[in-house]
Amino acid sequence: MKPFLTLLIIFISWAVNAQIVYTENDGPRVGHQTENKVLESLDGIDLSQLKLAGANRSWNITGEASDFDKIAYVGVSDLSFKSKFPGTNLAQINLPNDDSSYTMLEKNSSGIYWLGFRDTSTTVVFNSKFTLLPFPLSFGKNFQNNVDADFVADTLLFKIEIQTNSNVDGWGIITTNTGSFPALKVRTNQITEITTIGIPIGSSTIESHNWYASGYSNPVATLLYNETESPFGLFNDTTITYLHKEELVANENVQNSNLKLWLSPNPAQNLLNIQVTTDVSFKSGVYEIFNAEGKRVLNGEIKSSDNFPLDVQQIPSGNYFIQLILDKKILLFDIFTKN
Repeated sequence: MKPFLTLLIIFISWAVNAQIVYTENDGPRVGHQTENKVLESLDGIDLSQLKLAGANRSWNITGEASDFDKIAYVGVSDLSFKSKFPGTNLAQINLPNDDSSYTMLEKNSSGIYWLGFRDTSTTVVFNSKFTLLPFPLSFGKNFQNNVDADFVADTLLFKIEIQTNSNVDGWGIITTNTGSFPALKVRTNQITEITTIGIPIGSSTIESHNWYASGYSNPVATLLYNETESPFGLFNDTTITYLHKEELVANENVQNSNLKLWLSPNPAQNLLNIQVTTDVSFKSGVYEIFNAEGKRVLNGEIKSSDNFPLDVQQIPSGNYFIQLILDKKILLFDIFTKN
């Protein structure tokens, strides 16, 4: 797995159906920058398998990939148009930001909200918050939105209306070209209508499946079905995107994605060697090992990044994921098999 600086903390329930929970401390913050790649072809990928819901699932999104887009999160204090978006404290931009477009967000103890967007030609402010992700986010949670806004472009008055229905319908292991991640799957159905002087001029219907994993500010994978109708015709598109790289480029602790966890041998029989390769030193660390049902089977302290040997002979054969917490901040995950 290619781990990165983490903002997200995974909590495992010891009930019958353990689950990952996504909390206020999770999600993007100022200084986060990500790169995403798109699969070149969907041939050979079972899309119905990716849509599967339920507990302890296994999804696979791998294949040849090309293109990538960069996303950065910035503070809003220096943005001249901040006053148009009451409550905003975070902005998302695409890099390079040649068109000066910003998606204005609010992050607080209840969730992450979309307040509107601004580019060089128009400013759109929704009349209420649009819930992107509520806190805490957990398996089985539902959240809906009905939001609209009026805006002027080219002297015409437009109205945009968005309706969504979201459900955290699964948790398990998602595998991408980057690695394997314990994750929550959020399914969203969204309908967007754009009208001017009461005349429909465009609409889109989107079904998306997003996988959220500990340690990543954006989904580690997205399956998107998009049907768009405009005066130019009807367009359909299905894409799979995955998180290729993430780094924190500006913060009180400037760190990047050089942090990596090595497990060997894998599969393991009696001893599993743990090694953390990083330019960033850590004073203390703990490890936790969870089985496929999300139950913790081993835990302890790690005092060195140099080939820490872990005795795993007492646990049954099977697949496990291991979590490392370094200095109570940095979390790393990987998967190993016990023979």
